[in-house]
Amino acid sequence: MNRRQFLQATASTAVLLTGCLSLPAADDEDPAVVVEEVLIDNTIEEAQTLELELEYDGEILHAATHEIDAAEGSLTGGMEVDVDLPTEPGEFVVRTAIGETTRESNIADKHGNGCITVQVWVEPDEVPSILTRHDGTECLE
Repeated sequence: MNRRQFLQATASTAVLLTGCLSLPAADDEDPAVVVEEVLIDNTIEEAQTLELELEYDGEILHAATHEIDAAEGSLTGGMEVDVDLPTEPGEFVVRTAIGETTRESNIADKHGNGCITVQVWVEPDEVPSILTRHDGTECLE
């Protein structure tokens, strides 16, 4: 590739990526999310007891023990957590425990700003995983 071809390729790529690779401004606020849904799924063929704590901007929204149905074949046992979730963006922390095994995730640190679905996933090693899905930013508008 000669110099002219290289410059053309670089310029074309730069035009395509304009706006995609920007750094946050120094005066941007801390990241904040709106959690729209919290789900628990159990992939083990025996019922599980899971401790769940949801924290929003330093305040505990939900702290409860949940009995999760066993999986049946390829169908997971599970539930949607019944909690009044804030509609304003904020810092959201999820903590889970099964027995002595605990997990914690700061959702805003993981995703920045956005609308999030949280899914606590119990796998055969009986370790809870905290999974998230970024559902866009429409809830912030």
